[in-house]
Amino acid sequence: MTNSLLGPFEHPTHWELPRLKYLANLVPGGTPPTNRPDYWDGPEGHGVPWVAIGDITGGDPICTTEKRLTEAGVGAARLTVAPPGTLLFSMYASLGEVAETSIRCCWNQAILGIVPRADQLDQRFLKYVLWSLRPGLPKRARSSTQMNLNAEEVGNLPIPCPPLPDQRRIAEFLDGETTRIERLIELKRSLLLKLPLRTGAVAHATLAGLPRNARLAFAVTWLSGGTPPRDDPASWSGDLPWVSSKDLGTDHIRDTLEHIDQDAAKVHSTVAPARSVLIATRGMALARRLPLAIIDRPMAFNQDLKGLVPLAPLDDEYLRIVLRAFEAEILCFVLEAAHGTRRLETKDLKAFRFPLPSSAEQRRKVDEVREVEDGNAALAERVTRHVALLRERRDALVTAAVTGQLDTSSYRDSARGAS
Repeated sequence: MTNSLLGPFEHPTHWELPRLKYLANLVPGGTPPTNRPDYWDGPEGHGVPWVAIGDITGGDPICTTEKRLTEAGVGAARLTVAPPGTLLFSMYASLGEVAETSIRCCWNQAILGIVPRADQLDQRFLKYVLWSLRPGLPKRARSSTQMNLNAEEVGNLPIPCPPLPDQRRIAEFLDGETTRIERLIELKRSLLLKLPLRTGAVAHATLAGLPRNARLAFAVTWLSGGTPPRDDPASWSGDLPWVSSKDLGTDHIRDTLEHIDQDAAKVHSTVAPARSVLIATRGMALARRLPLAIIDRPMAFNQDLKGLVPLAPLDDEYLRIVLRAFEAEILCFVLEAAHGTRRLETKDLKAFRFPLPSSAEQRRKVDEVREVEDGNAALAERVTRHVALLRERRDALVTAAVTGQLDTSSYRDSARGAS
């Protein structure tokens, strides 16, 4: 759906458009040397939380970080430790992502801290303005391997600046309206999360009553993966798909987010043949689900996954359905490490027993479950399309309000009357 509103840098009102750098203090981030253990403290430690791009994705308030720094690390990188309530703006990767801190923290060089001057700019209003600018940021970004901005370019962003009372009223209006839309989105997303549970329940019912006459240890060939050195560009310049847990969001993997060189795969990883089942055996996702998928062509994979190559007469699709049917049982073997990461021991997975009927019966069971999966897929497509429309409406509403195209002057009075 095309947005009929004016672009994010066009403002049809009489509001002034000063540069961000005149309305807020901009605080750069940095990274201390990674080869100095005395600069880094684990997530379970008592050091200073250090925010990376992955910590702000999604826009939720930042209340924890994956990594922390010691005071020595903060000093080595000359970082500012900012108080709760600071806005963080992503200049790399997820360009224009904005999040507010709820903890005392510092951040890396891909992020810019923004502290609005209270006499000129309301923080909630600024957060919505930055949100509205995001679609236009790629035009201002420069790119080598990815789109990015620097602090000077962010500081030169034009910011609509109505009187402070108007800013607060607009922010209050958007707080209410976007919360309503987010609740609808969350309801839709919760439905999507329940669809795999439905598949698992149907698969479990389909296999109920069959004797568990096979052990996974002897039904598949087991493969272990690995990761080429990240500081070797040649290893990551090939066209061989390399699977990580991030790729396990679908039942079948046709391509991956990252690719590696064939020679790097021989030395640092393993190539699983087509129709192998890849299953996550380490990662936070194991706290709630069992990530797994069939690969549709030969692919390498990392050390957090295991490759299961079915041996005759075990069918690959039937193996996938078995693992999904008994997912809850398998998750009971998941262990939690001291720092919160989950792991599934290979010995426990190998000990798993499952029903292994004839090849013809396996295909019949697969067909029964696929009928439900096809219905789920059609429903998921409709729900996903509706979520996209809701997000478009939310973004258009924010842009219209912060640019003055939507009159919110009567919002406070009508809200009070409704209460």
